[in-house]
Amino acid sequence: MKLIVADDFFSDFERIENEFKKIKLHNTESFNKLSGEKQNWPGLRSLRLDQESPFLFNLTVKELNEKLQFGKLMGNKKFNFFLHTHLRLNEDQDWIHKDHSYCSIIVYLNTNLDSGTAFFHEETNEPNMIVNAVKNRCILFDSSVRHKSLKNYGNDLNDGRLTLNGFFFLNG
Repeated sequence: MKLIVADDFFSDFERIENEFKKIKLHNTESFNKLSGEKQNWPGLRSLRLDQESPFLFNLTVKELNEKLQFGKLMGNKKFNFFLHTHLRLNEDQDWIHKDHSYCSIIVYLNTNLDSGTAFFHEETNEPNMIVNAVKNRCILFDSSVRHKSLKNYGNDLNDGRLTLNGFFFLNG
């Protein structure tokens, strides 16, 4: 599995869309202090969704299993995973990186066709694929694939790049 794109990830997304915007977001300093972690990323991120909104966490798990058949796709391996909402604004600068997990998901919570995620060749800094930020589009990818968010995020919660980010770690 390198990259899977699934549109219409959440059923009845319009009914839950505003729930994501109610979740408190933190800069890296505040996040690290509250979570006891040492992470670095641009923008604002929520604490773990299982703590901030158990309903949205469980709904995401349900959709992963129903829409992507996640367990079957992953060979029924056991995972620990963490979900966060993440907001990036115009002043935020991303960089090409790999996630430190087994696989990752991004669900775009708004549409901004000037934004999205670029995936890069291992040998060069040239993108080999770009996935546009379309509301309710989910991308599942191997965390070892180099990627970065695209610019033109917006200025606030309503037009910035708002995503649901998930990181899956093999259990055991």
